[in-house]
Amino acid sequence: MNNWWSGAIIWRLYHGRIQFLVMKVTNLDRRFPLTDQVKFPGGKGMDRLGLDRTPYDTLVGEILEETFLCLKPGFSPEVIYKHPEGEHV
Repeated sequence: MNNWWSGAIIWRLYHGRIQFLVMKVTNLDRRFPLTDQVKFPGGKGMDRLGLDRTPYDTLVGEILEETFLCLKPGFSPEVIYKHPEGEHV
């Protein structure tokens, strides 16, 4: 079974400055302290679910779910980091 985390860095140039889209989220899982996080859109995917066959599928789904933004047809994201195969984090 494979699993992964896919995230998106969404940015734009505005008046000569770079702006990033980040989200403030609160962990509601009672097993952990109630804490706020600021994060980029993204989430975990596992091939066993049948929905997220690849990290790209996870990326597209998480962007839509968390931001209500959709990617243009044919969009190809730039991969900025890929964890080496076979290594566990």
